[in-house]
Amino acid sequence: MSQHTVQQAKKIISSGNFAEVGVDIYQVRSLTQPDKSYMVTVERDQVYCECKGYNYRRTCSHAEAIREVVKKQ
Repeated sequence: MSQHTVQQAKKIISSGNFAEVGVDIYQVRSLTQPDKSYMVTVERDQVYCECKGYNYRRTCSHAEAIREVVKKQ
């Protein structure tokens, strides 16, 4: 995971750009395109995001932010 991804995930958490919308389902607002948001799903110890970056790299700032949020609960 890149340092940029980690920094973006921290920004998502600190800005509160996410909300739990169901059991283990989160809506995360994009930092670069505020009119967009992505659904992030937590299944056991895996976190999945519907954004293009996650589909390509299997990680993204949205998923990493939620992974950190869930880990602290």
